[in-house]
Amino acid sequence: MSEPIEFAPLYSRNERLTKALPTLAIAALLYWLYHSYFHQWLTWYLETMHCHQFFSLTGIEALWLAIFVGIPMLCAITIAIALLPTGYNTLKDKQYPPIGAKVFQKTKIVKGNKARIKGWMHLLLPLIFVAIACWGYLQVGQMPTDADGKLDPSLCVDQAIIIQ
Repeated sequence: MSEPIEFAPLYSRNERLTKALPTLAIAALLYWLYHSYFHQWLTWYLETMHCHQFFSLTGIEALWLAIFVGIPMLCAITIAIALLPTGYNTLKDKQYPPIGAKVFQKTKIVKGNKARIKGWMHLLLPLIFVAIACWGYLQVGQMPTDADGKLDPSLCVDQAIIIQ
């Protein structure tokens, strides 16, 4: 006979609200900050990136690095913060969700090799983004570093930022 199906404990309604409301508040704050400040700065930077220099990088090279390395690394760090504790506890407890973990929806408890696979997936997923960042770093050298004279040099007057 097979074992009865076990389910992980669910969060109560109050616990769900306690978890969800701060997350929504942080998301709303980030949305507001993006639209109030970062979007304006990014628009200005994209119009004048050929005027900037950061250490030995031109503004265009810095933008390529931000896109190809910075964004994947930010994703890797965010995913690692969220998934590494669960992955570690899954491998330690040999079950998913780990012992004592509560869930938002009805979730079957998985044990054995399936749990180990889920645990390793939680631990290894951030490495995919680290690999993408490494690949991106190698691609940055092949990207154009100037705009072939298509950007207006008059935009650079009193706007150049040089960090050394």
